[in-house]
Amino acid sequence: MSGVGFNNFNLLAKSYDSNKDGFVNELSGNQQLKDKVDSNKDGNMSTTELATAMKSDSVSVSNGQLVEGKPLNVFTNGLESLKNINSIASNAKATVYERSTYDLKGMAKVDALVSNNREFAGAIRQMESGLRSIKDISRQSNDGISRSVNITAKNAVEDSRNIQIWSLIDDVISNKPYAGVYGPKDDPFSGGNKPSGGNSGGIHSDPFSGGGQQPSGNNGGIHSDPFNGGGQQTGGGTYVPPAEPDIDTSPLERKRSDLKTSYEILNSALNNIEQQTSDLPDINNTVKGVDRSISNAFSNITEIKNSKSSPTEVKQTLYKLADSEAGQVKGRGKTFGGIGAGAGLVVGGVTGYLVGKNPKTAMIGAGIGLTAAGAIGALIGSSIDNKHKKASAELKVLGDEVEKYNPQQDESNLETQSQNTYGKIVTASGRHDIDSAISVNNELKNIKSQVGQVETRTANIAKGYKIAINGHK
Repeated sequence: MSGVGFNNFNLLAKSYDSNKDGFVNELSGNQQLKDKVDSNKDGNMSTTELATAMKSDSVSVSNGQLVEGKPLNVFTNGLESLKNINSIASNAKATVYERSTYDLKGMAKVDALVSNNREFAGAIRQMESGLRSIKDISRQSNDGISRSVNITAKNAVEDSRNIQIWSLIDDVISNKPYAGVYGPKDDPFSGGNKPSGGNSGGIHSDPFSGGGQQPSGNNGGIHSDPFNGGGQQTGGGTYVPPAEPDIDTSPLERKRSDLKTSYEILNSALNNIEQQTSDLPDINNTVKGVDRSISNAFSNITEIKNSKSSPTEVKQTLYKLADSEAGQVKGRGKTFGGIGAGAGLVVGGVTGYLVGKNPKTAMIGAGIGLTAAGAIGALIGSSIDNKHKKASAELKVLGDEVEKYNPQQDESNLETQSQNTYGKIVTASGRHDIDSAISVNNELKNIKSQVGQVETRTANIAKGYKIAINGHK
């Protein structure tokens, strides 16, 4: 059975032995197939021979009848593509680190907003690129998951593009050259915000123009006193720098809002796609999980059945151990509380005296030490007692479960589940699309859940036998 992780053929073969005599002669089929099973040519088909024949794919069993065997390989069309999409969705997500603009003004605020918009723009480019790749890959498949993923990716990219188009239109209408994602491209003081420097000696004026006029020290021209560049000189000689020009940053803020909206749309789409493709129907891995659980449970049953002690003897031993644990409950809460109180009294008194250097502080310290250490000691003592009480109760419950346990019932259950698992593998054999694979995979998961209960139960009973032999630790 190449390609499928099922190995419990011995248990599977035993499940077809309705008479429980070690043979499966009750299986129908043509003589040629029976001869393939009967390897020692004694005229009988043993469970061991059937297990070997099924493992080598010489024969198969369907509805109680021998049929021609074939390699039971399972291929799910589109599975690898969806795994690739999951990886792309995970890697395409980007984190944006925004600078705070709360207490910024003027060009400092402009720079922060531009930096933030660049962050969003870079993240958007990364996410849109990933979503375009996802859209192209999913377009080639026709299963339900791929169709849903394709629609999600397509809509997210289109919505993001539409928002950015309207944002670009807003940039043009607002006529603010620095409102774009990539920051100021022209003078931020354009549009009537230029500070003037006297007559016409603004900072953009030709320093050599003006008809021979000499710059004065009070007009703020570029040849003015560098220590009096438009600022004010107070009576006490303190220089007050000129106020930074007020700049309208609303276009940048609207741009940031648009970019953030696009980012959130794309991020939500990637999260949605990653979630849709995170639990794919990998039948081969699910079969391996079922097979492993069956093997563990059957191993536990074999260990229980091979034990030299009877269930009643194991229960009696567990009860004795429970009584021993109960005997360890000795009222440690009071004992440890008294010991702790005594120690606290001494230590607290000494500490109090050392701090205050008088009998009064010593008495206060002793009282605090008595109360605190006594409470801690009682808590520790009670905790130890409770541990022994709990162990005693658990051992008795386990003893009762061991005595009532019927290994044949669980073994029969495992045989049935082995048949069910094998049947699902036969059904899934060959090539299937994702939708049919999901159905088979869910049925196999249901089998695994039922087998898991047997595995847990048998492991607990086997633990009881081990404790009875080795003692409780």
